[in-house]
Amino acid sequence: MKPKAKEVHEITGCILAIDINKQHVCVNCKHRNDYDEDSPDDLIQCSSSKISTLKESLPVDVSAYIIIADENQENLGRFYRNRETLDGMFQSLTEVEGYNLETKSNNMSRKFIVQTLLLVKQISFEIFMEDKKIKSMKTNK
Repeated sequence: MKPKAKEVHEITGCILAIDINKQHVCVNCKHRNDYDEDSPDDLIQCSSSKISTLKESLPVDVSAYIIIADENQENLGRFYRNRETLDGMFQSLTEVEGYNLETKSNNMSRKFIVQTLLLVKQISFEIFMEDKKIKSMKTNK
């Protein structure tokens, strides 16, 4: 038997609040280490394997928890989204006149991501209500 397909809900709304999580991923053990944007140190030491690596050589993983409101400003709750979904949102913003953005969230600061997403007034979301996960999101032009 196949698992039941998850129902996707399409909602238009905005982001009320956002919590961005950025972490460096160790090239040796894949452990996720806290990402400190303000650290002047160019070296990162993995807290698990104790291996030191140049900060610029490490992959950065970005994810977020966001609180979504629908068109009636009703709070729909807190939803999770991964880096691919976040990058898709920024890609849709590059297609809007007046936005001049990089399309990869791992190159952006937490503050920049938060400020940009909170200022977008109308977003189309595809969400899995049962899992509280966002499948996709893009700006309405």
